[in-house]
Amino acid sequence: MDKEEEIAKLQKKIEELESRIENDAIEIARWKDLYFSEKDRRYGRKSESDSVPKGMQKSLFDEMENTIEGDTQDSDPDFSKKDDEKKKTIVKSHSRIKGKRASLTLPANAPVIDIYHEVEKTNCEICNAELTEIGEFVEDKVTFVPARYVVVRHHRKQQRCLNCLPL
Repeated sequence: MDKEEEIAKLQKKIEELESRIENDAIEIARWKDLYFSEKDRRYGRKSESDSVPKGMQKSLFDEMENTIEGDTQDSDPDFSKKDDEKKKTIVKSHSRIKGKRASLTLPANAPVIDIYHEVEKTNCEICNAELTEIGEFVEDKVTFVPARYVVVRHHRKQQRCLNCLPL
C-alpha cells in the first residue's frame, strides 16, 4: 500500500508540474507577443508624428501645470478663460547672426624667425647624378611664444635631377 500511495502522490505531482509548464508556456507566449509588438512599434516603419504615443511620455515642462490645473479648475470656474488668454500670447521671432570664423591677424611688425632646413640627399636615387636646386618651398606657421606671437618661417630647398626628369 505504501508503494501505491507514493505512485499516486508522484502522479499527482507530475500532473501539477505539467499544468504549471502549460501555464508558463502560455505566459511566455504572451510576454513574447508583447515584446515583439513593442519592438515593432519602436523600431518598425513609422512617421515622426507617431514615434511616441500620446500619454506615454509627458513633457518635462507640463508637470507643474498639470498639478496646478487640477486644483484651480475645481476652485475657480473662470479657469478655462484664463487658460485661453495664456495660449494667445504672441512671441516675436528673432534672427540669429552667424559668427564669423575666427582668423588671426598679426601686426606687420610681428617678429619672424627663419629656420633653414638642409636637404639630406644630394644625389639622384635613379642615376646617382648630382641634384640641382630649382627653387625653395617656404612655409609660415604662427607660433605662440608666451606673451607674444611669432611667425616661424621654414625654408626647404627643392631639388631635381636634370638628367632624369624634364623641366
